[in-house]
Amino acid sequence: PFCRSKLHFSAPRFYCVETICAPCGVVIAWRKFAKGVAKILRFLEDIYADLSSRPSYIAIDKGCALLKHIVKQGHWPTWEPTTRIVVDSNHYINHRTTDHLCRTWCNPAKWWLIKTNKATCTTRGPSTLR
Repeated sequence: PFCRSKLHFSAPRFYCVETICAPCGVVIAWRKFAKGVAKILRFLEDIYADLSSRPSYIAIDKGCALLKHIVKQGHWPTWEPTTRIVVDSNHYINHRTTDHLCRTWCNPAKWWLIKTNKATCTTRGPSTLR
C-alpha cells in the first residue's frame, strides 16, 4: 500500500486557549480547547465549583454560544444569580440584531464599567457590578 508522508505544517489538535484572569491581570487558570462550548462550561464549573467564588461577569468572545449552551443544558439556574456573561464589544456590534438572547443578556453596554475590548475593568473592580 502507498503511504503518504505529512510534508506540511498543521495546527495542533486544539482550537484555542481560554484563560481566566482576575481584574488585575493575574492568570487564574487556562486550558486548551477544541471548537465548541461544552468543555468551556465544564472548565468554568471546575474552576468555580464553589458558587460564592464565581465572578460577577465573564467576558468571552463565545459568550452568546456559551450562554445558549448553559440554558439548553439546564445550568442557568446556578449561573444566573452570580454571573453575567458578556461578549466583546466588537462581537456585539457585528452580531445579528435578531439574536434576542445575545442582545438581551450578553450586551457589554449594560456593564459600562467593563472595557470588554481590552478585557479590563475599572479600579473599582467587579464587586461593584452585582
